[in-house]
Amino acid sequence: KEAVLEEVKFQKEEMQATELDDEPLKAASGYVFYNTSKWTLKSLFNTATNNQQILLANFEEYLLGFSDNVKEIIECF
Repeated sequence: KEAVLEEVKFQKEEMQATELDDEPLKAASGYVFYNTSKWTLKSLFNTATNNQQILLANFEEYLLGFSDNVKEIIECF
């Protein structure tokens, strides 16, 4: 997770990218997908409160952080 976030920071700050390059992000994650949000399922669980709106907003941010190939799968559900 940290390697992906570092790659995002590098692409945005050092390379001044307006769109993220998938291949370095996949390499950083070690998988064929990645997530650029600060959230993990564990951190979502640990920060869950009785406020459903906050949890929903954080979960949506988590889902939007996935690579396009995962978003395509999520859209099928």
